[in-house]
Amino acid sequence: MDIAEPVDPTDPARGPRIELRLSAEEKALIAAKAAVAGLSMSAYIRQAALSLPVTPRLSDADRLNLVRIGANLNQALRWANGVGHWPQEIEGLIGQLKIALQAP
Repeated sequence: MDIAEPVDPTDPARGPRIELRLSAEEKALIAAKAAVAGLSMSAYIRQAALSLPVTPRLSDADRLNLVRIGANLNQALRWANGVGHWPQEIEGLIGQLKIALQAP
């Protein structure tokens, strides 16, 4: 196993710095994993960040559900525009949709 060479933090080849907020437990876990790998925390995080696939915020299933909700909402609003008003239930559904879209 190759041990990473110490890196001079003032080396201009290193480029800009990124700051990261972690809990004490997360920092300790990363430090332990980096030590087992024989890497600095920076090298470990860099390797982990550059080799793992990025997980989209919405899963494919969530994205499909959102498309379906949008289609249903579009149909309901098209109907409402045709009759000149919409039922009170649609106001509630719009509110629920806004809340769902703000959830992490």
